[in-house]
Amino acid sequence: MSAKRTDGNQAQIARELRAVGLAFYDTHEVGQGFPDGVVVGYNQRTGTVDALLVEIKTARGKLTDAEIEFHNEFPSDGPLIVARCAEDVLRWFGLIR
Repeated sequence: MSAKRTDGNQAQIARELRAVGLAFYDTHEVGQGFPDGVVVGYNQRTGTVDALLVEIKTARGKLTDAEIEFHNEFPSDGPLIVARCAEDVLRWFGLIR
């Protein structure tokens, strides 16, 4: 089993999300393809407080086999995205266009 590492941009993304009032919970050590973080906050698009599962990847990063399996088994309408920058998450929460 390989050591669970974070992508090089994860700390920066977490800082940027927390700076605008979103909660970021680091879950990269869960393993088995589970996403790197859970982001919780007020969703401007829906008017509700939502939790979003976020798989963080660098610009060229690719999903591992375990991550692909997790994504394929997750409900298609479930709140799960691959984020390469904070803007991907901010867009999902309706904080930017």
